Amino acid sequence: MKLLNLRQIGFLLLLILLIGCSSINVNKMITEQTSFGIHYPATVALETSTQSKGINYRSVTIPPEAFQEAIKLSLEKSALFKSIVDENIADYVLKSELIFSGVNPGASMTAWVDVDWSLNDRASGKNVWNNRISTEGHVGAFEAFAGWTRAYIALERGAQKNINQALNQIKELEINAP
Repeated sequence: MKLLNLRQIGFLLLLILLIGCSSINVNKMITEQTSFGIHYPATVALETSTQSKGINYRSVTIPPEAFQEAIKLSLEKSALFKSIVDENIADYVLKSELIFSGVNPGASMTAWVDVDWSLNDRASGKNVWNNRISTEGHVGAFEAFAGWTRAYIALERGAQKNINQALNQIKELEINAP
């Protein structure tokens, strides 16, 4: 039976560390704000898409499904709308189109997250609100060992800020149930 040498063991440990720490965490993108001070009596549906295949740093990206789940959980947490429902029965449709501007790789990383947002009255098709929101997420060199992990953390922070800004802008609207 052949035993692994120190070099092989070190390589395996490094590989485990790098693989085990690099994926997007939906819970880290949820807004920290628990209440926006308003509760609309209307229902909302969510639609998320992306223009980009990802950021040009080792294929690090936020999948649209993960971003939509973070929006859903943030809306549920804040109770901004009455409920989140299927688009066929919703009063409003909140659309988000992910546009990733980039990640600045290095010891400390910055990710830029741009999202085109719109809120539409489903029955009339009227656009109630739309805005492109650009945010940044930063991560220090000592917050994670692997570069991929730092890139994901930076993206999660940028996405969280983006969702928070969108919901803060929506709370300023006058939205009524049909």
